[in-house]
Amino acid sequence: MDIEEFQNLQFFLIKSVIKQKFDLHTKYNQLLKKLVQSNKCESYKLLLSKRILGRLIRESNRIFISAQKYSTRCCPSHNNSFGSGYDSNEQKPLIH
Repeated sequence: MDIEEFQNLQFFLIKSVIKQKFDLHTKYNQLLKKLVQSNKCESYKLLLSKRILGRLIRESNRIFISAQKYSTRCCPSHNNSFGSGYDSNEQKPLIH
């Protein structure tokens, strides 16, 4: 994969991550609206809303992390032995 193809892939991944996160947040927003309108007690609503928020954050981060890992695997400099994404002195991975 050359640099131009990699840049197109990154652009596609960015669009995909934004769309997936938007869809996920929309789904959880609708779920919270239903919870607010329910006739459960306030303490139960608070407990459920905290759990929903925690799950939303985890799922949202998972979308970003999976795209980041895919981008790193496809990086042209990651696949070369010469430009493997590591500095010879520091040995730190290249992250996109």
